[in-house]
Amino acid sequence: MGINPNSANYDQLVKKQIKQDRDQISFGMGMVLGPEEGLSNIISKGADEAAASANKIQNIVTNVKGWLGDKARMIKNAYDDTVIISEDGTRRVRFDINNPSPHENPHGHVEELINGKWEKSGPLYPTDVPNE
Repeated sequence: MGINPNSANYDQLVKKQIKQDRDQISFGMGMVLGPEEGLSNIISKGADEAAASANKIQNIVTNVKGWLGDKARMIKNAYDDTVIISEDGTRRVRFDINNPSPHENPHGHVEELINGKWEKSGPLYPTDVPNE
């Protein structure tokens, strides 16, 4: 039947319906995930994880900038993967995403030019990617 928008207490009825809908969704999430995983807990955990990830990313950015220098430049290789190179061209961070060959999965490398040869770290994989 619905709520009549011309009724005197329309706003109160809409708010009540929204609360009922929200409670029903939360209850449904609790039924699927268990009471400790209700909607507010999911949102809270998501926010905590996002904040922790943002801190980790900021630390990585700070460390890479410190190692490559403020005047590092970004280029794309032949496979359209990102390579960040120091101003003097002796250090780089490379992300093998589009063409991870000879490996199976996306990964990165930290490399330094020593005696005309790029010395690189082993492949650095994200924690949720198999090391293949």
